[in-house]
This record gives sequence, C-alpha cells and structure tokens, in this order.
Amino acid sequence: MKLLRIKAIVKKELIQIWRDPLSLAVAFLMPVILLFIFGYAISLDVNNLTTIVYDRDKSSLSRELISGFSASGYFTVIHNAERQDDIDKYIDSGRVRVAL
Repeated sequence: MKLLRIKAIVKKELIQIWRDPLSLAVAFLMPVILLFIFGYAISLDVNNLTTIVYDRDKSSLSRELISGFSASGYFTVIHNAERQDDIDKYIDSGRVRVAL
C-alpha cells in the first residue's frame, strides 16, 4: 500500500473514533472483561475424584501410598476392589473416575 493511502485510512479511523468514543471503549474494555470472566468461570483444578483402589500387594508401603492419595484432597477413595473385574464395573457404571 502506498503511504498516502495508509495515511487516509488512519485519518478516517481517527475521525470515526472521535465521533463514537464508545466504540473505542468497547474495543479495549471488552477483551479485558472477558478475560476476567473466563478466568474465574473456568477452573481446571481437579478435586475429589472418585477413586477405586485395587491393592494386590497389601503391604505397609502400598497402604501408605493409598493414604497419601486420599489425604491429598484430589482423590476420594470410595471402594477397595478385590478383583480386576470390580474396577471395570465401577468405571463402566460411572461410580468412579479413577482407578489406582
């Protein structure tokens, strides 16, 4: 584009903004407002995931690991599975979201 053409477009836009300052305010404030709205509305934090535990080892170390998961606040252990099939049933039915 030629320099004169760019100058004419800039002049035209400045005249339009001068006539309607509300459009300038909307152009700058709307993205800021939306940023705050989406920042508070969308939370990607994971809390209280329903969990089923299948402890085949049954040692003190495995119990410590399970209690660490439970104490974190991210996982809520709702069942201790006795077999692998229990995990599949609980996940398929939607009662749990995570298996450990």
